[in-house]
Amino acid sequence: MGSASTSMLTCTGSNQPSYVIHAEADINEVDCGTPPTVSNAMKTQLDGDTQYGARVRYNCNTGYNINGNDIISCLLNGSWSLPTPSCSLVNCSNPGEPANGYTNDNVFTYQSTVQYHCNEGYQLSGDSSIECTANSNWNNTLPNCALINCTNPGTPTNGARTGVNFFYNSTVSYSCKTGYNLTGAASITCNATGLWSAPAPSCPPVNCGDPGTPDDGSKSSNVYTYNSVVSFQCNSGYSLSGSVSLICLSNGSWNGSVPSCLAGCSDPGVPENGQRQSETFSIDSAVSFTCDTGYTLTGSNSLLCLAGGSWNDTAPTCNPVSCGDPGTPTNGTRNGTVFTFNSTVLYSCDTGYTITGAPFLTCLSNGSWNASVPSCDIVNCDDPGEPTNGMLQGGAFTYNSVVTYNCSVGYSLTGAVSLTCLADGTWNESVPSCDIVK
Repeated sequence: MGSASTSMLTCTGSNQPSYVIHAEADINEVDCGTPPTVSNAMKTQLDGDTQYGARVRYNCNTGYNINGNDIISCLLNGSWSLPTPSCSLVNCSNPGEPANGYTNDNVFTYQSTVQYHCNEGYQLSGDSSIECTANSNWNNTLPNCALINCTNPGTPTNGARTGVNFFYNSTVSYSCKTGYNLTGAASITCNATGLWSAPAPSCPPVNCGDPGTPDDGSKSSNVYTYNSVVSFQCNSGYSLSGSVSLICLSNGSWNGSVPSCLAGCSDPGVPENGQRQSETFSIDSAVSFTCDTGYTLTGSNSLLCLAGGSWNDTAPTCNPVSCGDPGTPTNGTRNGTVFTFNSTVLYSCDTGYTITGAPFLTCLSNGSWNASVPSCDIVNCDDPGEPTNGMLQGGAFTYNSVVTYNCSVGYSLTGAVSLTCLADGTWNESVPSCDIVK
């Protein structure tokens, strides 16, 4: 690399005279050999050889930082300059932990990962892990730990739910309406998996069970749940003794006992708008009938069950009381052609006539109308009067009547010669005047 050089060394010692040694060395012969290897680094010989003065540069691999000088040189003594650099892993800062979450990892060097978990009742939102990159930054932001929510569990038909929160550890409770039984859990809790601890319950109706069927009879329905009605009837030649129908109550029992069917007559029925005073149709028993207010009984008011299982007569009917045609007033009209109990007729008068009395009548239960038929009286106009120095001819002031006017000698008429009485009780014109002739 160069020419020979001379070195001067001075030697000194205790109690000895000093002396100088002159040494001459050929630097071309100084060779430091292979430069040292640095873990996780690449070396580059900048001068192409390893003799005195040669330089070597070290570059750390990705994810490593160099410690010390990145260049060393070959010294005259045949060794490489010290200290030899080293490469250490890149460090990222402590990323921390999300609220309601945690990590078990505590190594934050290049390519290390931090895995995150959420506390019970919370779920991870975002990437579950982050990685330390070569530039000392994390490759992603921290995830979030959100409170777990369960779906709306719903409310059963014929039931109610207490509780409006559906997040982790919240509880909702259920109850059923009267006449319905809770089937399932009375309360459920939102668990850490986002599922309810049990399905929502149901509220099926209370079941009273089959009440049974009377001998020699039948029942109308096979539904025995809350509020359902089962009716009973007897075969021909048998009569019902007891309740005609039963209702299923909210406590799961029927409101009475199943009736029995006794040998006798069949049910004679109940007349429309009437009542029957007995429910026993056995041989020699009698039933009587009455009608509602405003209705009259047509037929026998009682029947007797004969030995052969038939009634001695047909069942009666209840017909509405009739008040008869109330009539129509002169110069008026009537609206309504039914004259039986509770029916109403309406009256109106012709043009030029006013109604006097009730405008409508109602048929009462005793067969009379609640009021008399009104009258239609002709409309009257007020006396229009006479003009000064004039006269009025015509003395009737009723609807459609006409009065005329004349003036005294020496006066002339100004205005209408005649006035007509209108249907509203006014005159069609004003009274004229009689002005002196000029």
